Amino acid sequence: MIITRKKLIYCPDGSLPWAKTHAMNPTIDVLNKDVIRVYFASLDENKTGRIGYVDLNANNPEEILEVSKLPILETGIKGTFDDNGMIPSSIVTVNGVKYLYYFGFQLVKQVRFMMFTGVAISTDGGKSFKRHANVPVLDRNNTDMYIRSLPHVMHENDTYKVWYSGVNEWTDVLGKELPVGNIRYTESSDGLNFNRDNFTTCLEPRPEEFSLSRAFVFKHESLYKMLFSCRLRSNDMYQLGYAESPDGKKWHRNDSKIQVSTPSGEWDKDMICYTSLIPINGKNYLFYNGNGFGTSGFGYAEVNF
Repeated sequence: MIITRKKLIYCPDGSLPWAKTHAMNPTIDVLNKDVIRVYFASLDENKTGRIGYVDLNANNPEEILEVSKLPILETGIKGTFDDNGMIPSSIVTVNGVKYLYYFGFQLVKQVRFMMFTGVAISTDGGKSFKRHANVPVLDRNNTDMYIRSLPHVMHENDTYKVWYSGVNEWTDVLGKELPVGNIRYTESSDGLNFNRDNFTTCLEPRPEEFSLSRAFVFKHESLYKMLFSCRLRSNDMYQLGYAESPDGKKWHRNDSKIQVSTPSGEWDKDMICYTSLIPINGKNYLFYNGNGFGTSGFGYAEVNF
């Protein structure tokens, strides 16, 4: 799998009050054969995240057709799981209804934050979204007490299959307390109700890593294949990991099967992370963040298998 980095596409210019900086976690929805919609999170002056989008020309993803002037959702009610911001992570369309999975930030005293997964629903083709509930659909359990977030959702055979980042401990990295992320799997019959204790651990960090996150799973050559972001202890930066599975639950990691090109510019010279892959019009496009976990915006690469 050869990943050829192409170009930076979008970074906010600071003119919108809700989008002063960042374009984090590009989350892809193909509206039609001509338009790719990329949902992302930007931060306001208080570093609170809200979700917006850009529409791109599907035949030339470097061409921006539209930038949302307003976020699709406001932050949650005071004291709820997404009252300090939200970031998109996955979107699926089932029977004309769009389910946008996102994770919310909640600030607490004893650890830096907690993050759990919510859903926003659109019944008008993505023109507007409504929060499904004021509580998470993926909430804490005895294994993942602090974080169940960064989900990737696949709707297959009437089942919503979800790969997410689960955290039950924190670690010191370069003097900062950071979460130890494991990639886990769970599923649901309706995408909204999950058995809290029904999950499988797919991948855990290696000794030189402290967190795995933002799994992106796709089917290719009769296998489930996963790209994910590996956060390194040595410099607190990301690199890409890769794994394969016959069933989506038991995974074999083999990072050597991916080849990532040199950076496309200054914006992604330090890292590549938070990937989303889509096939469209005969090509495979990979959208990703570069330096600063989305501070420098998002761009794209072309993928050849």
